[in-house]
Amino acid sequence: MDRLVYYHHPQAENLSLTYSSDDRSEVLTQRDELDDDTEVIRYPFEVPVYVLYEGNLDIDAASDIDFDRGWLSDRISELP
Repeated sequence: MDRLVYYHHPQAENLSLTYSSDDRSEVLTQRDELDDDTEVIRYPFEVPVYVLYEGNLDIDAASDIDFDRGWLSDRISELP
């Protein structure tokens, strides 16, 4: 079996890998310390691995993200 862990949650692209461990309770403790939306997936390897994904499930479009448009515009204008 391939040992593949996804960086982005397979069903929620807004969630990214934050923490992983073979100890489920350790992952749940990490989850309790976070303020964003979270999901935990158990990957069934020979030794199961628990992966904590974190992000914001309320963002549906790039236009919903709060960012500095001036900064981005400056970076784009510097491109060839």
